[in-house]
Amino acid sequence: YVKKYAALSGLSEEEIRSIKYSLKNNFLFSDLSKQVVEQIVSNLVVLCINAGDNLYKEYDEGYFFFIVKKGKFESSSSSSDHIITLIQGDTFGEDALLNMSTRTTTVKCIEEGELYPLDAKVFRNTVYTINRLNYKERIHFLKLIPMFRWIDDNELNNVSDCLIKCDYSDKRIITRPIMPVFSYKL
Repeated sequence: YVKKYAALSGLSEEEIRSIKYSLKNNFLFSDLSKQVVEQIVSNLVVLCINAGDNLYKEYDEGYFFFIVKKGKFESSSSSSDHIITLIQGDTFGEDALLNMSTRTTTVKCIEEGELYPLDAKVFRNTVYTINRLNYKERIHFLKLIPMFRWIDDNELNNVSDCLIKCDYSDKRIITRPIMPVFSYKL
């Protein structure tokens, strides 16, 4: 079902920008450093698929995460009538790799396409690297807060696990008082 499987050589700036954009739009990779993106790009190949061929079927083992370079693909599941169309820039295949489970959908090529598959090992290492960096950032942040300076490392880890990172643009209001604030003079 594969027409060709070729190593990338000399990607254009546009192709690299497209890969970065696709990765940044995937919830797992939204905070990638330049170094990690370069690591991912260096491990990519181009996989060409003929129209009408299945990339994989539901319940197959998952070995790759995919970025659509070009073409049109459909993702469907036996448990749902909903069909997802995947086009240039879309990413898919992470569920089986994250959960170390089989594929939950069948992905079929509708228009001849090309994909960038990312090997499961590189994928997992990348996710691990991101999680480790985020963990270090959260611990550093907590240690800056006076009330957390006195708790032990286990408790600090537990608090860190509960944090969610949110990025906001300058001057954006992120909280509003629920009730008006009154001041009283005594």
